[in-house]
Amino acid sequence: MLNLSLITLSSALLASASPTSISVAVPSSQDRAQEFVFVRPTTMALGVVVKETHDLTLKSLSTQFGEAPPKALEVAMRLRTRLDAALAEEVIDIGAGVNALRRRYLSLAGEIQVLDPASIDEAAGTSDGVGLPLKSPLEGLSVVFQPAASQPDGHGRHFDGRALRESALPSLAVPTDWSTFLPPTDDPSGVRRLVLGETWSLDPALLEPLLAPSGFLGWRTEKKNPGEGAPEPESNSQVVRAFASGVGGNLHLAFDGELEGEATVKLVTVGVDPDHGRFGELNIQFVLNLQANRSEFIRSRRFEEEGELDVEVVGGDLSVRLAGTGVIKWGLDLGRPFAALVAADEDVTMTVKVRPESGELVSQTIQMEGAVANGLKFRERAMAPIKRTVVEIGK
Repeated sequence: MLNLSLITLSSALLASASPTSISVAVPSSQDRAQEFVFVRPTTMALGVVVKETHDLTLKSLSTQFGEAPPKALEVAMRLRTRLDAALAEEVIDIGAGVNALRRRYLSLAGEIQVLDPASIDEAAGTSDGVGLPLKSPLEGLSVVFQPAASQPDGHGRHFDGRALRESALPSLAVPTDWSTFLPPTDDPSGVRRLVLGETWSLDPALLEPLLAPSGFLGWRTEKKNPGEGAPEPESNSQVVRAFASGVGGNLHLAFDGELEGEATVKLVTVGVDPDHGRFGELNIQFVLNLQANRSEFIRSRRFEEEGELDVEVVGGDLSVRLAGTGVIKWGLDLGRPFAALVAADEDVTMTVKVRPESGELVSQTIQMEGAVANGLKFRERAMAPIKRTVVEIGK
């Protein structure tokens, strides 16, 4: 069964899109076809607020040295992850009738909590453990995504204003085309005419914007001193390494590998929202099994974090199973979603094999189970011009 606390959180996230009002189904609209289309605002930015949460309990954590039997670490652990992002997406004219998209990373913050399950008092909101604040080097930056047929995903990328290393650009997710959640259409305007109860299949790979809504953000941790009752520091280290590899967050990594599963979408409600006008509610049911080889990613992170050590990454495998429900509230007058949520059971296994200076192969495996709940809110917002540095020649 789904984690009820996360379902409650997801429902609250969706409801907060209309904090002072309630969406109402309109009987007269239930039987006739409704027009769904995705249109980005052109005079303002589309603001996207993302709240991503994972709540996982440790099933096993083990280390194997060479051919010796795996040694289980006797640790009881609850992993809670909160990832918050505020983004703004703008349509910009780059000439010759071509539009590009600029995404601004306005604010990015999060936290990993490594908790002693026995200490958690949900009613009192107290627990023993360690909180690891998260930050992203992308906060405050802007990236332009320009159509480019030569690129694997059809987009080139460049920093607009202040920049980081260009090697980070290919990992950044292209702003979502939400029309992919609608059934195919031959209408050149992109309009879909749907009736209440209509159901269609969805490529499960398209669920990535709901399950990994911000994509790669390069999260980094700043550890605090462990509190009383916290798990052993080595366990914390393994959890942080696992998080960077797709456990309790960074689920976009799992979508880079093999994917099996199914997803269906159904138009379940047509009504009126006092703040957003006419809307249609899409219900998504899905089961996903994801398998990804993360050797290269783990190797690059090890160079960043442990560059002074001669550690060879031999292999890294990530396995994730997700089963749950998603909801998209689509503004029929707006031509876009105004809220979305997803809640799912989550089972994750991560194995990393390394060969340190000693030359003996070391395999570390972490298995966790629990749930993920994500909420997204959309609204149009005005944005100030990008600040750029101007260098005058000769001065």
